[in-house]
Amino acid sequence: MRGSIDLEKVDKLICSVINKAMNIYSGLEVINDGINELKRDSFSVNQYKNYLYIGYEQFEKKFTELLEENPLPTAIKAYNFGLYQSSFQFHLYITGSEEWDKEDDDWATNNDYFPEEHIINNSLLRKLFQYWRFNPELGIFLTVVSVVMLVNTYINKHPEKFPNKVLFATGFDDGDLYTFRNNLN
Repeated sequence: MRGSIDLEKVDKLICSVINKAMNIYSGLEVINDGINELKRDSFSVNQYKNYLYIGYEQFEKKFTELLEENPLPTAIKAYNFGLYQSSFQFHLYITGSEEWDKEDDDWATNNDYFPEEHIINNSLLRKLFQYWRFNPELGIFLTVVSVVMLVNTYINKHPEKFPNKVLFATGFDDGDLYTFRNNLN
């Protein structure tokens, strides 16, 4: 039995790290304290690091293909990398909104940009689901922070894909939305 999940603790931990401009290369150093606070004895940071690097390669390939098939409209101000779970893994998708309001997260449901194809078949998302099954707090933390690192790494490597001033966010469909990399203000 998993017991109760301290979502407030996880939320506070996520908020404390996501605005630190982390990517897959610098992120482990930034989040190590959070991982240590939430981990189980069987958790291996080195194994996670390997999944993160492999997951990024898969993400980069799939996301580039998605953007080539579904170009980003110039009117989009905010992008949400949404997460949801199926029976065996987490899934990641992107939506875009022509409106953004820092006081109201409903912008993320506008779907002014919503490719039907999702960013799936990613070994990192499958592994994060396994972490979540055995330690929900660690799994939620690592999943949200991993998406931030994947997206930040992608943008750093491909700045031409997002030339306009935009905001990025991520979170689970039934949970909090975490804003990161905001250059609208």
